[in-house]
Amino acid sequence: MWIVLWGLAGGLVELVNVLLRKGSIQLVDSARPGRSVFLVVAGFVVRLVWTGVVFTLALRHSPASGVAVLVGYWLFRWVGIWWVGRTRVKG
Repeated sequence: MWIVLWGLAGGLVELVNVLLRKGSIQLVDSARPGRSVFLVVAGFVVRLVWTGVVFTLALRHSPASGVAVLVGYWLFRWVGIWWVGRTRVKG
């Protein structure tokens, strides 16, 4: 049961990361490059910390939980790539 929950947690981490990446790119403004760079870097730091915390908590629980988070993260990563690519092609 814990393994499934950790896998879903990994998937949730990547889902939030996809949405944050997509949101940061949509906020890029060529008229204000300094603000755009700040938003992209800030988004990266938030995603890095968020992902690191969840992976650390899972690995502290058990090695199997860490693997479950990694698998959930990886699966949702590919789903996110597919989703963003699909919406990008359609417009």
